[in-house]
Amino acid sequence: MKYLLSALFLLLVMQSNAQSYKKYTDDDIKHVIYQGKITFDQLDAETTFDWWTAGKESYQPDADAIAFLKEHLKDYTIVTVLGTWCPDSHDMVPEVYRVLEEADYPIDYHLMFAVDLQKKGLHGEENKYKIQSVPTVILYKNGKEVGRIVETVATSVEADIMEIINSTR
Repeated sequence: MKYLLSALFLLLVMQSNAQSYKKYTDDDIKHVIYQGKITFDQLDAETTFDWWTAGKESYQPDADAIAFLKEHLKDYTIVTVLGTWCPDSHDMVPEVYRVLEEADYPIDYHLMFAVDLQKKGLHGEENKYKIQSVPTVILYKNGKEVGRIVETVATSVEADIMEIINSTR
């Protein structure tokens, strides 16, 4: 019985320590590629992501849109799918971060997944979220998708999110 409990405990520890993403450097394009579920903190910790640091520090969201989002965005769950190798992701994802931060969005409502060069997730996220282009930002309300921003914004991250919210009210 003692060995069974020890084995069970070890299995639980191994599962809790299992990574939800993998990280590697592509030999051809020389980019660090993340694949799977990631967080903004992991992007912060990656010292090779100059695009991340520069983008989030330089982006200044529109104050009126942020005021609107502070009031309404908390009712939505957001999923972001990006490619750490993708120039469009390099442009948009730091802006998404700044918008969420400025709007006081509860970050645990945000899920983020990275895909590889073939736009494949670690656990089939490309199929679950119907990803064809990255970045893709999807808004859900009450578990139902209500809108998405795909690859580029029409106006700005905050304006496009505000438009999605206004279309669901």
